Amino acid sequence: MAPTEAEEANTLARAAVEILPLFGTALQANSSKETTKEAAAELEKFRQLQNEAENFSQEKRGEDSLLRAMEAMRIGALRSKGQQDLTRARAKAVKVATKVAECFRQTGFSAGLGQATCALTALQLARGRPALAVELGSDAANIFRKA
Repeated sequence: MAPTEAEEANTLARAAVEILPLFGTALQANSSKETTKEAAAELEKFRQLQNEAENFSQEKRGEDSLLRAMEAMRIGALRSKGQQDLTRARAKAVKVATKVAECFRQTGFSAGLGQATCALTALQLARGRPALAVELGSDAANIFRKA
C-alpha cells in the first residue's frame, strides 16, 4: 500500500472499530436470551475478531484491522437482524463498509473486497433489504471466484 492508501485504511479501520461495540452489545443480549452453543460460539468469535481489529488498528495495520472488522460486522449484522435499536448503527456500518469495499477495490485487494461485500450483504439483510442483499451476495461470490 502506498502511504495515502495506508492512511486511508487506518482511518477506515478506526471508524469500523468504533461501530463494533454496538453490535457486541446486541450479540451479548441475544446470547443471554439464547442458550445455544451456536449463539455462544458466535459471540466468542465476534469478540475475538473485535479484539484483533482493535489491536491491529492501534498498531496502524489498517488492512488487517479492516479484514477482522468486516468479518465481525457480518456476524453482528446477522445476529442483530430486526433489532430496531440498532438502525443507526447499521446505517453507519453500511457507510463504513461501502468505503472499505471501495478502498479494497482501488488497491486491487480481492479478499478484502470480498469480505467487505459480505459484510454489506449481511448489513442489508439485517436492514430488511433482501433484494439488495441477494445482489451483493452474488457480487461477493463473483469476487471470491476471481480471487
